[in-house]
Amino acid sequence: MDLPASDHFTVHEIAPGVHALVATPGGTAVGNSAVVDLGDRTLVVDTFETLEAADDLLAVTEALTGRRAALVVNTHWHDDHTNGNQLFAGAEIVATPRTVELIAANIPADLDSLAAEIEDYLQDSRRGLAEATSDEERAGAERSVRAATALLRDLPRFHLTLPNRMIEDRLLVAGAGRSATILTYGGGHTESDTFVHLPDDNLVIAGDLLFVGRHPWVASGDPGAWAAILERVAALEAAAIVPGHGPVGGPEDLAGLAVYLRALAAIVEEAAARGIDDETLAMLPVPAGSEGWEGRRSYIGGLQALVTRRRAGGNVGS
Repeated sequence: MDLPASDHFTVHEIAPGVHALVATPGGTAVGNSAVVDLGDRTLVVDTFETLEAADDLLAVTEALTGRRAALVVNTHWHDDHTNGNQLFAGAEIVATPRTVELIAANIPADLDSLAAEIEDYLQDSRRGLAEATSDEERAGAERSVRAATALLRDLPRFHLTLPNRMIEDRLLVAGAGRSATILTYGGGHTESDTFVHLPDDNLVIAGDLLFVGRHPWVASGDPGAWAAILERVAALEAAAIVPGHGPVGGPEDLAGLAVYLRALAAIVEEAAARGIDDETLAMLPVPAGSEGWEGRRSYIGGLQALVTRRRAGGNVGS
């Protein structure tokens, strides 16, 4: 099948009619997406960071399934998974009530305020690029600069589009060709995370509950609760899992991230109790097994944020 080309993601068929759209380092999708052909309807999971990436998602979705999406799932509130919602007008956009609240609270509908936030993001990314001390840090900062620049280009046509169908715990979608269950087990990566289970295909589309080969952003959630959620997801015994970031993974990645998150929670508890400052935190080794993962700068920022929260009495435990 000839698909429209995209600079923002690569397309991977993981089962007949199920495709993972994995963000490329040189593009501005930032997070991953997935397209599921239900037989009579099309389901899309997450809508990318920028409208230019979402434009390609829309085109590829129609090329893969012959129809526009009838259902879209926002797995959580972060804008690299929700900014493209407006291009799926007419679809039901599914999320938890708390996710909707967090989108509305964190992504300004006022374009002037949004422009100011993006400008701050761009300047911070440029500082990160100027201060980068490794090829990995430099590549990460370059990705952020590209994304911020694209967001500014998008701004004249951007309008905040909130999910319009709420779920409390699960929603079963029975299609003519396969069924999908949209599930939430509470909050881990954020205060409310949703994922999609395809039982007939033995697959899970996890959103940012799973990162593969890179340090997760932890500052928006609770690592202990997150680890417990991953163990519940693992109990579904899926053979393949589409992560929010990184290549398609498997059950070993769920298990590895759960161990990582519990180790991180222990580091936070000790650092908060001992009064370790941010400079010292930045020098601590990463949890065992993650030494080769990308995104150490993200790890340090998340660790520092969690220690600050713990000192203020917040929860990061198991």
